[in-house]
Amino acid sequence: MIDLDQEGEVDSSPKTAEQIRLEMRGIRRELRANVKDMVANASQMFDWKSYVRSFPWPSIAIAAVLGYVLVPRRMKVVAYDKATLENFLRENRLVVAPPPEKRASTVWGNVLPILGGVAVRLAMSYATRLGTQVLEQMTHQAPAAPGERPAPGGPRRPAAAKRNF
Repeated sequence: MIDLDQEGEVDSSPKTAEQIRLEMRGIRRELRANVKDMVANASQMFDWKSYVRSFPWPSIAIAAVLGYVLVPRRMKVVAYDKATLENFLRENRLVVAPPPEKRASTVWGNVLPILGGVAVRLAMSYATRLGTQVLEQMTHQAPAAPGERPAPGGPRRPAAAKRNF
């Protein structure tokens, strides 16, 4: 590195170790200050609020243009009469069958589904009880012969007869 004196000329005198340390200390201080300034400038560069503070009128203009571009245009509503719509639907084969008419509510129309649900539950309860009784009778029906123990898996079934065809 070339050293310049205060007048801008090359300094050719030898420097002592203390002078070099002082110069290095000054250079470090300048570097720290420069780095702090660079960090502050970099953070300010990405802060949109600083641009709005520095340039308020251009910021307002940019916001107005963006608002105009981003907000969708208002839809134009066209009202047609019933006959025109029916003709359009028939011509384009878009006619859909009208919805079925609602029947007037009657007492039987409201009570019958409830009674049907009750009847189904009663039938299920009866079938469950009957099935339980049949199973109990089947397990208790085949008593073991005197002196013979029942098999651990339940009563034994007689062997099926072999059939020859």
